[in-house]
Amino acid sequence: MANTISKEKISKILNIANKKPLSKASIFSSYGPMQNIRRSKICWPSDKWIKTLL
Repeated sequence: MANTISKEKISKILNIANKKPLSKASIFSSYGPMQNIRRSKICWPSDKWIKTLL
């Protein structure tokens, strides 16, 4: 399967993500933040190999 990510790579990504601080995610509109629609926390990987993979 050429379009899959190996378990090893997934594990590496999760290990990296678990070490990064989380930020509040939100949806913005012309009325301002809409926290009632999206309440989650996110992190953005800065590792080049992850960006390339995705």
